[in-house]
Amino acid sequence: MSNHDLKLIFEMSTPGRIGYSLPEMDVPEIDIIECLPEGYVRENEPELPEVSELDICVILLNFPLIIMVLIQDFILLDLVR
Repeated sequence: MSNHDLKLIFEMSTPGRIGYSLPEMDVPEIDIIECLPEGYVRENEPELPEVSELDICVILLNFPLIIMVLIQDFILLDLVR
């Protein structure tokens, strides 16, 4: 696996994808803005990647490979010095 085969999660992002599924709420919904002080409430939506649950699984399953590539790169850099 080369470094070029790895995509950043932001590169995998597709608008409208949702990376989680939650059961229906069984408690009353509250307005979070009423519960937090003004300074803690975002004015803009965070720029988070939009990926599916499957995309997240692929990333987590490849994580050991990503670490291995990073370690190999550091070893090679150390040998070059």
